[in-house]
Amino acid sequence: MRLLGASGGWITDDTFFVGGAAYWLVNPSSDHEMWYGGLSLQWLAHTQSRFRCAAKGLIGGGRRRSAARRSSRSSIHGAGASSHPPR
Repeated sequence: MRLLGASGGWITDDTFFVGGAAYWLVNPSSDHEMWYGGLSLQWLAHTQSRFRCAAKGLIGGGRRRSAARRSSRSSIHGAGASSHPPR
């Protein structure tokens, strides 16, 4: 399975990113289907330096369907240290 994503937004004062992001399976089969997206927030540090650091999170929701489990669920997830698909 392959996951494809896109995000876009605005950077303010070279330190804070506010925007949106969406991710989905690009090769869904009859067994699996998934997508999620929402508000993307990122803090950027040392933007003028050669080495930079950042922390990014996603607040949103999505849907996952798996025929093997015969389940379908939608959920809302909070921000975290990284953006990963909901389980």
